[in-house]
Amino acid sequence: SELPPEVYSRDNIDFFVKFVWFMYVNALSTAPVVVVGFYGTVVETFEDIDVASVHVHGINLLFILLDLCLSRMPIQILHFPWAGTFDVVYIIFTGIYFAAGGTDIDGNPYIYTALDYGNSPAGAFGFALLLSLPPFIVHIIM
Repeated sequence: SELPPEVYSRDNIDFFVKFVWFMYVNALSTAPVVVVGFYGTVVETFEDIDVASVHVHGINLLFILLDLCLSRMPIQILHFPWAGTFDVVYIIFTGIYFAAGGTDIDGNPYIYTALDYGNSPAGAFGFALLLSLPPFIVHIIM
């Protein structure tokens, strides 16, 4: 079964190329922030580090940096407004998640203790704002 010719149209190809670029910029700008944020706030002792967190956070950053070095994806400074899009969406998601009564795997009413809107709304909101800025800075540096 062949795909219809409109799948290969210039407009569709342009959309997919732009979408891949958008995802790349977000991953590249967000990965270092996620690693520093996770290991700086969630992990309290060396014993708290497990294989899963290393793979989810550390290996992800390693692959993103390898891809940066090996790919020819254009990264321009004027693309920085897109760099933290996922972070901003994630911060909004954490607020909605809390308001809807979501819990983590242990039944706590937050995803991470630093984003506990119930005990410290101002602290959680401040931390959320703090997390939303670094991806833009990381993008400008890269």
